[in-house]
Order: sequence, then C-alpha cells, then structure tokens
Amino acid sequence: MRRQIASLHYLTQDLPGFTHTVQVRMACEAGVSWVQLRMKNTERDEWLQVAREVRAITRAYGATLIINDDAAIAKEAGADGVHLGQTDMHWSDAVKMLGEKAIIGVSAHSWDELWKLKDAKVHYAGLGPFRFTSTKDKLDAVLGLAGIRDIMRMMQQHAFFLPVIAIGGIEQADVKPLMETGIAGIAVSGAINKSVHPQEAARQFLAELINTFSENEMRNI
Repeated sequence: MRRQIASLHYLTQDLPGFTHTVQVRMACEAGVSWVQLRMKNTERDEWLQVAREVRAITRAYGATLIINDDAAIAKEAGADGVHLGQTDMHWSDAVKMLGEKAIIGVSAHSWDELWKLKDAKVHYAGLGPFRFTSTKDKLDAVLGLAGIRDIMRMMQQHAFFLPVIAIGGIEQADVKPLMETGIAGIAVSGAINKSVHPQEAARQFLAELINTFSENEMRNI
C-alpha cells in the first residue's frame, strides 16, 4: 500500500504544564507535517476531547493526525489514521473500522514482528526502541543502530518494501546514521518536548532530515 509517509513523526506525551494541545500547535507552527497524539492513562472522554481539539489544529495547518492505540478515538475525532501496538486491535479490524483510506501504522520490535506485516494492509511500521526511553512504561529490547541496520538489510534481502519509522530515544545526532540504514523516517518525542525550546528543536530535526536527504541525493548522482 503506497502512501506518502512523512520523514518526521512528532509524538505528543504526557507532561505537566505542557498540554497535548499546546504541543501539537507548537509542532505545527514549527513546520511538522505528521503528528501522533499519544495519551496514556487518560479517561476516554478527555482523550476524545483533546483529539478533536488537535484535529482542528492539524487540519488548519494541513498536517496529518494519527491517534496512538485507539482506532475508535481516531474515527470519532476524524483523524487520518491510527498507530497500533502489538497488543492493540489487529490492523485488519482497524481497516474495517476506519476504511481503506485511513493510515494504519503498526509497532514492531524485531525482524520476526516486522516480517509478519509483509502481507498486511498497513502503511508503515514503527521500529524500535532505538535506545532506552522513559516515554514507554514496558520497554522492549533496545535495538540500537546495529539492530536497525540488520533488520533493514533483512528487508532488502527479502524484497520487503514497507516504510519503516525508527522510534525510541532518538536525538538530533542520530538522524544521519539512522537514515543511512534505509529507514523512511524517525519518530521523536522527548528530544523535542523536553527541550528548553521545543519549537526550535522541532525545526532542527526537520533541517537535519532535509540535509540528510540532500546528501543522499548527491551521493546517488
């Protein structure tokens, strides 16, 4: 299933004094075009209310909105799609609920989990964790650069062409080496949200990705 997947996936997170709505507006003002609303341990009514608020913001900026974990929230809020973990709703049920046009992303933590998606009607896989991150409560085995590189080589060997988004503790200095593995992009949360200047951090990630793509194009000429 071919669909344009942004190279920077911005993820919101639960932070005191920095609401999800403010986070999304900050990211959109910085030029981010792909937002994932990631709310944990939140009552459903509050989650839906926030989802509708950020849907209005992303629509105004022409940005894609993905809801983490819950396809029903995504449908009610009018989001563009959902990102599902290994223990969430099966991707096929999400397609039935949201329709063929909805964006479906699925988390994978190993080659085996990624390979199970080879015939799936999903648009991308979130692969990680790249390194330790406090954003996730139950962390899977850290893959590191070598682990992600090995998995990308396996994908190439098996002619498996699904966009892969690396996730988990990614910093700006990781952008170039990660993109050189062949991944389609990166998902970033803490390195932006916990920065002294979040909006500037978001812009720096975008600039680093643009520079990396430019360098890759020069090497291909």
